[in-house]
Amino acid sequence: AMRIVSYNIKRGFESSITQVADAIRGLEPDICLVQEVDRYVSRSGFVDQHRRLMKRCGFDKGYFFKTKSYNGFGRYGNALYFNKVSHTKPEIITLSNDASGEKRTGFITNIHSDEGQDFVLAGTHLTANRSQAEGQLHKLIDEIQFRISPESKFILGGDLNLKPHVLEKYGFKIEDVEFSCGIPARNVRFDYIVGRRIEFQAHVVHLPGISDHDPIVADLR
Repeated sequence: AMRIVSYNIKRGFESSITQVADAIRGLEPDICLVQEVDRYVSRSGFVDQHRRLMKRCGFDKGYFFKTKSYNGFGRYGNALYFNKVSHTKPEIITLSNDASGEKRTGFITNIHSDEGQDFVLAGTHLTANRSQAEGQLHKLIDEIQFRISPESKFILGGDLNLKPHVLEKYGFKIEDVEFSCGIPARNVRFDYIVGRRIEFQAHVVHLPGISDHDPIVADLR
C-alpha cells in the first residue's frame, strides 16, 4: 500500500509551519504534494518552510517549484516530498501566468513501488480564475498525454481551483464530494487526488485551524 497526500498549507499563515509539519507527519504520507510554500519571505519570518517541512516530517527527498519571487531572495511556490519512494526526477511543465504574475507550473514524475505498483504522478496549483484554471488544466493534461503511453496508470493531485464536473470532462472519476476549502467553514471543493486506470480511495481529512484548506489523502491498494 502507498499513501499520497495533497495539502495547500497557505504558508503556515493560519497556524504555524511547525503545526503544518506535525499535521502532515501525522497523516504518514509516502508521497506529499504541498501548495503555497514560502522560502525566506518576510511575511513568514524568512523561514525556509521547504527545509522545515522536509526535516520535521522526516522525508528523505524533496523538490521545490518556484512560482514567484519576493524581495530578491525570497521564493514562493509548491513542493513535492517522498518517504523512501523510488521515483524519477520531476519534470516541470510551464502553464500560464495568472493575473498577479504568478508563474503557474505543474510537474510529472514516474513512481515505482516494491509491490510493483508503477504509475505516473502529476501535481499542480492552478490559478483562482476558473476559466484560466481550466485552460491551465487543459495544457497540463495535453503535455502529460504527450509524455506517457495511453495505457499508463496516472494520478493527478493538487489545488486545482475547479469544480468536480470540470475534472470529470477529462475522464477523472470524482467519488468524494466533500468540501476542502474556505474559512471558517469548508464550503467549496478545490483540492483533489484523481486518477485513471489505477485503483485508490481519496478522502478529505478535516484539520480545522491548520490552514484554509484541508488535506486530501489517497490510499493506493
